[in-house]
Amino acid sequence: MLAPDLFKIKPSKDNVHFIDTNLDNDIIKKNIIGHHFNHGIVAVFPDTLQIWSKVKESLSHDSDYYLFSNFPIYHFIDYAFIEAFVKKGEVTALSVEKMLDVENCCCLTPTGILVLSLQRNHFLEMGIEQGPAVKIKEIDNRYLIFIDLKEKCFNPKKKNFQRVYNRLKATNLKMDIILLWEPEDTKICPSSVASYFHGKGIDCYESELNYEEKRHYEVMLPKFETSNFEMFEWLGIYLLGGPDTNDDNTQEYLSTYQHPEDSEIIGQVLTLKWTGFVSSRRILKLLDIMREYVSVRPGIPWVALHVHGFDDAPLSWNLQPHKFTTRGDNNYSLVFNSSMKVKVCKTFTSFKKIC
Repeated sequence: MLAPDLFKIKPSKDNVHFIDTNLDNDIIKKNIIGHHFNHGIVAVFPDTLQIWSKVKESLSHDSDYYLFSNFPIYHFIDYAFIEAFVKKGEVTALSVEKMLDVENCCCLTPTGILVLSLQRNHFLEMGIEQGPAVKIKEIDNRYLIFIDLKEKCFNPKKKNFQRVYNRLKATNLKMDIILLWEPEDTKICPSSVASYFHGKGIDCYESELNYEEKRHYEVMLPKFETSNFEMFEWLGIYLLGGPDTNDDNTQEYLSTYQHPEDSEIIGQVLTLKWTGFVSSRRILKLLDIMREYVSVRPGIPWVALHVHGFDDAPLSWNLQPHKFTTRGDNNYSLVFNSSMKVKVCKTFTSFKKIC
């Protein structure tokens, strides 16, 4: 058997997007709100030993989410669920322990769009047809079904609703799901959604964010004026635990990292990390507090916020289909200073360019 000519196999395309703008630009909020499925969040504070407690609590306080085991997907179509939760708050849900490119997956966006990512044979078995509230896309031998749960015509009195509900129930599609609900009425407890599904006989497990706090000392830090490429290269290496000290001892490695020329030594850098399932609204709240913090510390070089999405989420930004291929990247980073100037980096492996 002849070995394939590996040099003719093209690598998957990288989509890396840099933006220089002001923190007040609407594009910042749109990018954060449009990235629904957030798994890891890191905040970096140079020249900082202690941080406000409200920075830590912005994500950690009252931020539980829920894992539902063998969740029947047709329950998302229950009109009682739509009326009580989807239309009275923001429900964010995602299938877990799934391989996006080769298995069935699903998600529910805060805007009320249920997305089923199905392999071809399961899609044909499902038999769901396109309609006013249902859109279908075929991508790389899998099918994405978009169901708008908030569409006025999508209700039990309509045939399209009944067909979708009956087909999902008949095929008995089940997945492990993580879910969180942010009600419009702050007096209502977000755990109500867990009680609702528990009453349906679905196994439910409460989960909380994992929080870590680290300090690094004598860090070689790039200045804010550093080029975007060098800034985010440094940030990526730093977050991965790469060289972060003033070490000129270059050993005999195949390759070494060279700090940007305009770097300076900073006494300490504080890094906060949250891992789990976080809503975009929570991240906006964290960003607002970080913005407030730098405004009262004009001498701070800059601060950074990095957000990493789930590798196997069916969507990356908004309703843009996602794919995993070799890595499943969908993340973004913000670096900004007290002047509210911000550098943005977006990375994704979606099918099309996202602006």
